[in-house]
Amino acid sequence: MRYDPWNILRRLTDSYIRAYCVFEADLSQPRPALPPNPDLVVRLFRGDEQLQSATEALIPAGLTAEDVSARMHKGDLVAVGFVNGTPAAYTWTRFGSTLAKEIELVIRPRNHEAIQYDSLVLKPFRRHRLQFAVAAPVLDYLQQAGCTGTLSWVNLLNRPSYKNQCKWGKKRIMTVISLRLPGMKHRWNTALGARMASLFTKPGLGRLVESDTGQVLRGVAEGPARRTGNLQRPRSKPVPNSAGMQLADFIAPKPCRACWPF
Repeated sequence: MRYDPWNILRRLTDSYIRAYCVFEADLSQPRPALPPNPDLVVRLFRGDEQLQSATEALIPAGLTAEDVSARMHKGDLVAVGFVNGTPAAYTWTRFGSTLAKEIELVIRPRNHEAIQYDSLVLKPFRRHRLQFAVAAPVLDYLQQAGCTGTLSWVNLLNRPSYKNQCKWGKKRIMTVISLRLPGMKHRWNTALGARMASLFTKPGLGRLVESDTGQVLRGVAEGPARRTGNLQRPRSKPVPNSAGMQLADFIAPKPCRACWPF
């Protein structure tokens, strides 16, 4: 068994104090090249018509049907990586405000941003850089849809995930220190590097908002006139990429094949 002092420290302190780093990804910047992995296939799921397929893919990865259904009904996008047909990793993207349960705060996307959350590589498949490979088609899709950046948060003591964010070229824009001592009903939070209010709010203060990127993705099948303001779900129609190719037919360059089933 591999000795991990950072993980031991996190388990000892997690009940009382947590430190989470907020990272920003600039999608206009080049991303690092990945080694080829011909055994990996990445599929993206979004929309009610893809709920059943997403559920079948994610239940073996440990999520419940209720979790998947609640997220998909909110318009979330999930990428699932399959290694030789077996679910090996997943990552979720939301196009509006979402609760960061670890610090009991709501994080709000800024203009043209999406939020990446709940990424997991299953234990038998770790240390093969699958986190990068599964996220890459998501970032390509977001960039094609007009998104300029993403936000994500990682526990400072989760060193593998923290280092992965840095290797990917993401910028750390804030560190949230979250404290809960015995007798405290709610967590006390403070931010380093930026104002807390620039990204976070307390649950229940104001409505959860949808980002402009989420509005674009909802209206993209209806043409330019539907790209702003209209939040109705578009007709089920493949979204063309910048080259005019249908995303359902899109084959990503190595390291993996990517299927876009919506």
